[in-house]
Amino acid sequence: MPFDIEIQDIPARPDRDEPAHQHYDIRYVFVAADEALTAQAAEVHAAEWLPLAGSDPRLERHAAMIDKMRRLSFIR
Repeated sequence: MPFDIEIQDIPARPDRDEPAHQHYDIRYVFVAADEALTAQAAEVHAAEWLPLAGSDPRLERHAAMIDKMRRLSFIR
């Protein structure tokens, strides 16, 4: 089951004959104790494993989702 869905309005691009539309980002969350897990690149698109502790700048764009995970007790 998806954990989070973000809907973005995409403006029309007449140069590509592309009408305005909506783009859906569907996010799944997997919490793992083993840091040695790797995604199979041939089967997974845009997956990334991020440590939730520390000050990794990549986490800034995921702040709302991390807050949601804490509220729902997925993480502490």
